[in-house]
Amino acid sequence: MLGGGILASGAAVVNNLLSDQLFQLVEEDVLRLIDIFDAGYELPSRENSLSSGTFWMPAERTDEPRCAIEYVISKLHSSSELFHRIGVKGLQFAGVEWWFQDVSDGEQPKTFHTDCDIQTEVDRDGVLTRKRRNPSIGSVLYLSREGGATVAFGQRRNISTSSATLCPRLPQELVVVHPRQNRLFLFDGDLLHAVMHPQNPANIRGQRVCLRTADVHLLSLST
Repeated sequence: MLGGGILASGAAVVNNLLSDQLFQLVEEDVLRLIDIFDAGYELPSRENSLSSGTFWMPAERTDEPRCAIEYVISKLHSSSELFHRIGVKGLQFAGVEWWFQDVSDGEQPKTFHTDCDIQTEVDRDGVLTRKRRNPSIGSVLYLSREGGATVAFGQRRNISTSSATLCPRLPQELVVVHPRQNRLFLFDGDLLHAVMHPQNPANIRGQRVCLRTADVHLLSLST
């Protein structure tokens, strides 16, 4: 289950992560959700939320997953070996935010970004403030082989500045991971990343479907 290797600092790939039976169950869950969302359903958003369409699995529910997706997430969190591969040790997780991406060959791929949770607060004077927090770990579980590669750059945003500039200004390393069924891409949650255009769009057409997670840690237990 944990075959594969470290590609660069803060990134790792595992091929054939799940058994055929479990992969099929996860795929069925995601496709069912795609049908529900395509039919017009929208997840309720929290007040002052800047985005929608994600699910939250608190750490205390890892013993009682509600679907195959949450079962896989709970198993990943019980495997410290995976997290150690990208240098994540001694963290107590508050929970996992998960969502799916369903992109057709005619849509533009996901542009450059860093995963983050932006909390908005309004004080007594009506002044709006935003607090930005990156997850500890990001992951992509590919459910299809269609679409472009995911690219993670050795750059992080300096969130202490108003412009959130990239550090370093130019990346010293990057990781390119092509979609492949049952492949897991694991990376530091604050790395800049994007989805590229397909290399051979004429040869592979169809939906690019993957399952994304962002792991939010509560506190560091390391000394």
